[in-house]
Amino acid sequence: MFQTTAPSGRRRRTLLGAGLLTAGLLAAASPAPAAHAALARCGSDPIVYLSNGIKVDLTATLSTDRSDVKRIAYQLHVPAGAQVTKVVYTAGEIGRKEVVTVVNDATGPYVADSVAETYAAPVPVNITMSVLDQSGSTKGKDTASGQTPQTLVTQVTMDPSIASADD
Repeated sequence: MFQTTAPSGRRRRTLLGAGLLTAGLLAAASPAPAAHAALARCGSDPIVYLSNGIKVDLTATLSTDRSDVKRIAYQLHVPAGAQVTKVVYTAGEIGRKEVVTVVNDATGPYVADSVAETYAAPVPVNITMSVLDQSGSTKGKDTASGQTPQTLVTQVTMDPSIASADD
């Protein structure tokens, strides 16, 4: 049979002090924990300006740190005849990972096929496409949610009289 006896008052305080000191030293020596995917968020927000006066704002929000993002690719289908006049990419590290391809073949809605890729395991991603008219008013918005590296599709149908390719 194994039996223990409680240490005396002075010995107990010494052991308690040593234990607290050891715990404090271990906590101070441990590196700060790395950002966890569930706690960090980053976003991509390129804006495509078209010759018909329409502005398409593509937004990706990923539940990961921006250093984990490998690439965010958008393929935007716009009305035949509409040309890209300008693309404004997100500033900084994420902007260098964005790829926007515009195909002017749509006969109906504006459609964006979007794929976000990460280096680590799949993470949740939300893609939003907003279509704005010449005055900056939102004429349509769509959101798709999934996991990287799924292709997420958003589409916005607009009244053709809002902007025509002949403007």
